[in-house]
Amino acid sequence: MAATALTTSTTTNSTPTTRMRQLLATATIVALPTFALAQDRVDGHAPAAAREPDPTARGRFGMDFTTQYFFRGIRQETQGLILQPWGEIGYALTDGDDTMRGLDLTFGTWSSLNSGGSNDGADGSWYEGRGFIDLTAGVAEKWTLGLRYTAYGNPNEAPRRFRTVQELEVRAELDDRGYLGDVIEGGLRPYALVAVESAGEREYYNPGSTADKNAGIYGEFGVNPSFALGVRDDDLRLHVPVKLGVSLRDYYQDSATGKDDFFGYLDVGVEVRQPLAFVPRRLGPWSAFVGVHFLLLGDNCEERNKGSTNPTVSGDATEFILSAGLSTRF
Repeated sequence: MAATALTTSTTTNSTPTTRMRQLLATATIVALPTFALAQDRVDGHAPAAAREPDPTARGRFGMDFTTQYFFRGIRQETQGLILQPWGEIGYALTDGDDTMRGLDLTFGTWSSLNSGGSNDGADGSWYEGRGFIDLTAGVAEKWTLGLRYTAYGNPNEAPRRFRTVQELEVRAELDDRGYLGDVIEGGLRPYALVAVESAGEREYYNPGSTADKNAGIYGEFGVNPSFALGVRDDDLRLHVPVKLGVSLRDYYQDSATGKDDFFGYLDVGVEVRQPLAFVPRRLGPWSAFVGVHFLLLGDNCEERNKGSTNPTVSGDATEFILSAGLSTRF
């Protein structure tokens, strides 16, 4: 599902206050249609039981806030206000049986609205819009397999940033709850994915370079253990997501030489998630999270992190990112 075009009139001479107001207005415009849709289908934040069970369709939407935006270890924005609204709606295509627990089709969208320097003087604050179509199958008792097509777009067409990218991803996830007993009752939830760029590339765009324009293959491996904190009937949970991003071919290339790095980044996070029980049920079961992530960047991601074409300026190999968000489901 391709992202819908949205234009926010901003000029390079705009004041920070004006840009901030326009960014907040854009966030409201992006979020309102999804919120209106949710009013007729009130319920939930995750694939859990709904008040009126509907095996056919379900949806989620929310708004995240972050202090810095790195895409798979590649620097996108480190300044200003960064808002990231998202939404998805899924359909159950089949009923489960002993061989396949179910087959789901999901359509989703995600955006990044930035007030900082990532727009490089382009009009508007809508730095990135993406849409995806996802096919997910529950196999046997514990495995989930997925196939996803994603289209990434830079609506502002900001100079020196990525152009339109298309990508096909396959992934596998294991629900290992119960394997570790009471040590990690939520399980490690390991997963692996491979993403192949079929058109364009998501690396930092440099018009003067021909060395890093090869479409790449990205690999990711991770776990997401969670722990009950013993507060409010275990509703308050601690998550420790860890993921490793690597180049399987031409994904983390040097912009000058084209040399590819296998190691892209390591992301270690600590997040606290809590359902918001005080929200009236007619508005849906909302939840919130706050978290901090530590990034360790590979050599080429570190080079791109300097945010400058000056070769004498060094990038940072590590970053700390604060994030928070609100979401609901229906």
